[in-house]
Amino acid sequence: MKYVVPLAFLLAFTTPVLAEPIEAPTAHVAFGDLDLSTVYGRLALESRINAAIRQLCPRGDLRDLAMQAYVQRCINAAHETADKQLVTLYANRKLAQGD
Repeated sequence: MKYVVPLAFLLAFTTPVLAEPIEAPTAHVAFGDLDLSTVYGRLALESRINAAIRQLCPRGDLRDLAMQAYVQRCINAAHETADKQLVTLYANRKLAQGD
């Protein structure tokens, strides 16, 4: 029971930090060499995007709850941005092919 007070104390000071919005980091991911009309091409692109996100979002001390939350928000924001761009990219490719 002696750990309840320090944890509550810690959460009281980290909660505002956890709620701060984060701007998605950006990176350019080349895909000109991929055939996006195939499953393998799309998987390769998504793999490249995941690798870029891992490089962009910092790795923090696992004991630092605020840093863990920040890293997760960074990853989520980057994936959300990438997913929107992928939807647009795939839709434009589909329209261009006349499917």
